[in-house]
Amino acid sequence: MGWDIVAIGTNHNLPVEDPVKTAERISSLVDGPISVGYYENWIFNPACNRIESSNENNWIEIKRINSCKPGSAAFFSIEHYCARNIYTALADIIDKVEFVDNQERDWFLSDATDEPFALYECERLKKPSFYLRILKEIIDFDYNFPGRWFQFVRAMKNPHDKPNEDYILEFRQNIFRQLMTCGCDKAYYFADQDVTALLFDIIDMSATDWVEYLETGDYAEDRNSIIVKVQELLDGRLKFAEEDGIDCFVDDFSDLRKGN
Repeated sequence: MGWDIVAIGTNHNLPVEDPVKTAERISSLVDGPISVGYYENWIFNPACNRIESSNENNWIEIKRINSCKPGSAAFFSIEHYCARNIYTALADIIDKVEFVDNQERDWFLSDATDEPFALYECERLKKPSFYLRILKEIIDFDYNFPGRWFQFVRAMKNPHDKPNEDYILEFRQNIFRQLMTCGCDKAYYFADQDVTALLFDIIDMSATDWVEYLETGDYAEDRNSIIVKVQELLDGRLKFAEEDGIDCFVDDFSDLRKGN
């Protein structure tokens, strides 16, 4: 199985307390309309006083943004919204409500009462595809690079060779646009496999705690962590051999910010 690239941004300033306002903020990143809503993965059947999981994942729209734009809609989903709505409406009698079995009860209560890993997901499967995940302080960016993690590392080690230079610039411009729209301070690139998979598993932490954990290198277990600043690579201050491993790239976009 190949290793994919993870590209995340830290310390966003999106108005996450309001899903519609958040969707409006990121709407410039989506080439088409955005449907804000949730999947009806739970239903309450009053006839038998039972909460049941829904196999159809019916989409319930709350608000449509950029409705005048052509193209297929992206779905901006409010995570755990369905279960929380039902739980709130039935809070006084929830102990008397039936479930198919105890496992379903546990799943529902987890959806309704636990903090979701991500607050929102914005996804469009049809071309041009798009996927952005919004957490409390961290953004899981949509990215496009002609290759996977190891091709990306090889390109970054030789950032001014053609066509590497063009690929890297296009990739960084894409991430920079998302970063600026979401109000993030930096972007971090790493693999979703091997030891850095741990970094991806905990991006629901506060941005400060996540960056501190990254910088400790504890995720790397018994070997040295290698974290590289993109600007130092681009400026020629760092050089790496073909066999050198790199865990993570940190990008402050200081070169691209000069033109904005």
